[in-house]
Amino acid sequence: MNEPADFVDQTGGNQRDVVSYDEGENTTHAKNRNVFALLEARATYEGLQRLQPNQRPYVITRAGYAGIQRYATMWTGDSNSTWDSLALSIPMFESLGLSGEPFVGSDAGGFIGRDTGEMLTRWYQVAFLTPFCRNHKDVKSYDQEPWRFGKYYEDIIRKYLKLRYELMPFLYTTLEEAHRTGEPIFRPLLLIIRTTKTRSTSMTNS
Repeated sequence: MNEPADFVDQTGGNQRDVVSYDEGENTTHAKNRNVFALLEARATYEGLQRLQPNQRPYVITRAGYAGIQRYATMWTGDSNSTWDSLALSIPMFESLGLSGEPFVGSDAGGFIGRDTGEMLTRWYQVAFLTPFCRNHKDVKSYDQEPWRFGKYYEDIIRKYLKLRYELMPFLYTTLEEAHRTGEPIFRPLLLIIRTTKTRSTSMTNS
């Protein structure tokens, strides 16, 4: 989760007087609250680098702050198994991309509640193009493996997962481009228009 979670008192009041070591100072959580997830991801990333210097660390977070893309990939949190949550995931991917975090995804099928075969299938039809693609469910909720809903839906999901693996070189290259240029994979219309105009202008000038 990468942020303090209190399921009894959700105001955050219980964390206000927690003290952290802050670059030589002892400061309260009230000061560090916004950057807590960033610093925790950074500590994890740098610790893994020291432990395994010849491997690239892989860290997943659902919380962050400006610069989180240097240390972690992100998923969009514990979404509900609803059509509204599925629809919301796409603008969330776009917003995260505009915020500098291109390596994103959601829990395919939603994390909380009960899915249907059609909803899970539609979710996979979005998720197969996300850098971070997983089916993840609350242990207290209903199972939502693709085969749970029968061969019809399982076959469609399998088709899209196979397509994902065929497109893996493209996805990897696009993610590398996002890392190098800052241009995200999920691009809202305003970014596509700007990019198109910029390219048109440069072609005209040349």
